[in-house]
Amino acid sequence: MQIAPTRLRGTLGSVNQLCICFGILGALLVNVAIPATAWRSMFALAAVPAAMLGVGMLLCPESPVWLSLSGQRSAAENAAVRLWGRDGLAQLGTDKSDGESQANPSWGEVLSSRGAQIGVVMFLLQQFSGINAIVYFSSSVFAKAGIASGALASAAVGVVNVLGTILAASLMDKAGRKQLLSLSFGGMGIAMLAMALGLALPSLSGLAGPIALIGTLGYILAFAMGVGPVPGLLVPEITAAKVRGKRSIFI
Repeated sequence: MQIAPTRLRGTLGSVNQLCICFGILGALLVNVAIPATAWRSMFALAAVPAAMLGVGMLLCPESPVWLSLSGQRSAAENAAVRLWGRDGLAQLGTDKSDGESQANPSWGEVLSSRGAQIGVVMFLLQQFSGINAIVYFSSSVFAKAGIASGALASAAVGVVNVLGTILAASLMDKAGRKQLLSLSFGGMGIAMLAMALGLALPSLSGLAGPIALIGTLGYILAFAMGVGPVPGLLVPEITAAKVRGKRSIFI
């Protein structure tokens, strides 16, 4: 939020979730290419993005807002120009006034902030919606449902997750955050109900595989359309500026 150009902050808020989806897809594809017995190789591959992140952070300048708040005005101006181009100084002036109101709020102010409270609940609901269980155990679910290649089906889950997040990014400023959240939670509930009925009712036992696959993909698509990207983008927008810094750490 502090190093993105003002005009791109909404889009970059969705890109964060998109990059997470690419990471999940990469892990699922690794699972297809490498057998489970070579789990040490899988862990070793995880060092590659970690090293890229480390190098990137060495090359990325410090937050201009933080530098300005710390009294390092010259360094803040240089970082602003480097990050935002010619109009960096003008943007820094806007962010500086916003950042000054964030100076060292108490935890009481954070906890009493309505925006922070809503943010905590949204992220709790995001995680308790079961997305991690779907991603982690989709191969097992597909195998029990009779699908021949659970690994490939799980890779399809990752692809749908990425495509859904791209679609959500394009709709974020058109449909509205609240509407996307409502439709997303509703779609996830319908998909899970369909999966439960397909796997529990004897009359549908012959369709258990297709129902499990379609239900899982529908659930992932619904999640990617709202519950995945919206909380991280919405919470900073509804949180008072003076508690925004500590709110990010708290959530």
